[in-house]
Amino acid sequence: MESVYLRDITDDDLPQRVAWVNDPNTGGHMNFKGTVTLETTKKWFETVKNNSQKYHKIIVDTESGKSIGIIGLSETDFENKSTNYYIAIGDLDFRSRGISKAVIEMLFDHVFNTLKLNRIYTCIDKDNRVSIGMHARVGFLTEGVLRQHLIKNGKYIDRMMVSILAEDYFELKK
Repeated sequence: MESVYLRDITDDDLPQRVAWVNDPNTGGHMNFKGTVTLETTKKWFETVKNNSQKYHKIIVDTESGKSIGIIGLSETDFENKSTNYYIAIGDLDFRSRGISKAVIEMLFDHVFNTLKLNRIYTCIDKDNRVSIGMHARVGFLTEGVLRQHLIKNGKYIDRMMVSILAEDYFELKK
């Protein structure tokens, strides 16, 4: 497995983030509507960059210092102690190396130990077997299927809702 770390997103990262999100091999499995532009990404970044309640990071390869992906939280509900998360390994050369698993475990530590939340969830396209398998390996459980949840390329797409609870995480760490 590769060695990686997380760092805050900067203005300089925005063009690469836009490229990853718009790449069908990366962003095609994410829940963005239409093409994401640099202008809309700059507006988004202005709303999150100084907000301590937001968590959006760049995944960096330790050896090369190269930015290879993104991870973050969205729709965090502190009252109900729940958050949605996203991840994308944008650099295709770094896929299938165990990086997603390692980075998600870093995210678990932040969500469950620092933020003291109870639940992390995400939705995965039902045909994305690699992502479904990886989430199962780190402890996510399937909550259900969102039937015909999105339209992509003119076709309805089913999505799986998966989550992990704090108690599941702490049990796995034993």
